[in-house]
Amino acid sequence: MRPEIYTATEAVANTINLDVNWELPSCYVAVRYYDADPALGAANEVTPGAGTVTVTAKLVNHGKFVDITDGVFNCTIVNSFASYKGNASSIKAVPSGVTNATHYSVTVSQNAQ
Repeated sequence: MRPEIYTATEAVANTINLDVNWELPSCYVAVRYYDADPALGAANEVTPGAGTVTVTAKLVNHGKFVDITDGVFNCTIVNSFASYKGNASSIKAVPSGVTNATHYSVTVSQNAQ
């Protein structure tokens, strides 16, 4: 089975809800920050001065969002990711207090092994 990659971008004031494939067991999530909306053209990646993005996963078996280990991203550390074991139908990212960035993106990479 081929790996799947999902990405969504929003303003730092907005929550991202991203549907993913719950059947793939090896899942990784990362967050990137921008000085403009990358969907509209030239946007530069930036390191925020403060803030966090909390990522949770909605489990298929009970339909509730649960914490992901290392799922609270300190925005000043941009080279980090979290992993989870799958069985999630969607990912929710909630930013809080993000400075020096106007937009952020969440990328989920999923593999069969």
